[in-house]
Amino acid sequence: MYRDNIPLWATDTAGNPGSRFAIQPDGNLVVYSSSGKPIFNTGTHQGKEVTRVASPIWIRDQSLKRFPNLHFSTIQSVATGKALDAGGKNNSVYQYPSPNASNPYHQWGFHKVGDYYMIINKATGFALDAGRDGGKYPYGYVNPMTNNDYHLWKVTPNGSGYQIVSKATGRALDAGGNTENPVYMYPNPISGNSYHQWNLNLPGGGPTTQTGSSLAELDKKSRLTIDEIIQYRQLVANLPSSQRATYYRRLQYKVPYFNQRDNGYRNIADSMCNVTTLAACLTFLGIKNPQPSRQFEDVLEDIIQNYSWHGTDTNPRYWWKNFADLARKEFGVSNPGFAMMQGFPVGDVKFIENFVKENWEPSLNNGKAIMTSVSTTSYGHIVKVIDIDWQRGGIVVDDPFGKAQDSPGNSSGKSNYTNFWNTKDRNPVNTQQGQDEGGIGNDNFWSWSYCTEILGATPYLILG
Repeated sequence: MYRDNIPLWATDTAGNPGSRFAIQPDGNLVVYSSSGKPIFNTGTHQGKEVTRVASPIWIRDQSLKRFPNLHFSTIQSVATGKALDAGGKNNSVYQYPSPNASNPYHQWGFHKVGDYYMIINKATGFALDAGRDGGKYPYGYVNPMTNNDYHLWKVTPNGSGYQIVSKATGRALDAGGNTENPVYMYPNPISGNSYHQWNLNLPGGGPTTQTGSSLAELDKKSRLTIDEIIQYRQLVANLPSSQRATYYRRLQYKVPYFNQRDNGYRNIADSMCNVTTLAACLTFLGIKNPQPSRQFEDVLEDIIQNYSWHGTDTNPRYWWKNFADLARKEFGVSNPGFAMMQGFPVGDVKFIENFVKENWEPSLNNGKAIMTSVSTTSYGHIVKVIDIDWQRGGIVVDDPFGKAQDSPGNSSGKSNYTNFWNTKDRNPVNTQQGQDEGGIGNDNFWSWSYCTEILGATPYLILG
């Protein structure tokens, strides 16, 4: 007996040649062996009513047998850190706070169907279906079907995870609902939204990776494209947590450098350190430029000027709250908002060492991006912190303007960059996201002593 091509009940005649299935006068259904011995009966004799259904384990096994080469993986939200769990009521799926790779309800198998994947749970054998309540919620469907678009998902690298989008509805699997541990389908998939990103081990590296390169192959490169950055971060996210920091720190040096002085808005380029540094940070996080024909920082400049941001009495580009809001609202990048480093005496190396060790280094180890204000010019400046160099004693930054000079008497004022600023010339190669862009502000080392001159009572923002 079948429902939706799934067997619900069987006569148990398999392996019993010559057996027969009979309906007796008393209403009982009986299977007899070739020797006449009853093998199985339904217990429906003398007017009894009995409902026979297949056990969950049997249904699961039938589904898994149909797809014998499934590659299983946990599916874990980048935003919440929780696992996609198939054990909810009425076949619903939800987020479980403690991901467990040995829990079959947290294990999902990926079966390739053209450019899509069918996602099947190991515990239930059910397919992840995007069609509950008019496509608002996902759930487990008892019969995985390769010709059912609600069972097919586009799984593409995005930021530090994968975005999972239904073929049938175009909605993204979202971990950010309003009730406890929800999972729902968001109408408009947002690139870079951590609630739309999921960590998982996809067979073959996913359908949109450029070459399927291994982490070792990508790690050999000195510079990575935005697609390679996305792939690199995904591969690192799948490593044990104890191994990730080393790769995240190395990735900082492989991200393209952004030169503010060659921006499309040449007349204001020298004051665009803010959006240029933000573009560099978003690129490190695997966020794609939404307008690939233009420089990322010019796109950000348009966004920040065209919104009703905080501080509209002056240029909104000058307000740190706007950087945090722009990253969160436009690109889905989580952040706690900007913070202020407290003031301290010039020369207090111990203070800056302790601050960096307690605040910035843990963030770098977790793959986050840091932008900070510095006093290398009289009107302020913003750079991207990419590393902490304890051996040399200082920090490493990407300075979008050029190479600040650490010499007496010039710790404030534009002369700090005299003859050490970036060129305004632009490489003819497409440099919309920093690729092939040159500048002497790339990977600059600043000693602890110099940091005490230019940091303190300054805002900073941690993204990711």
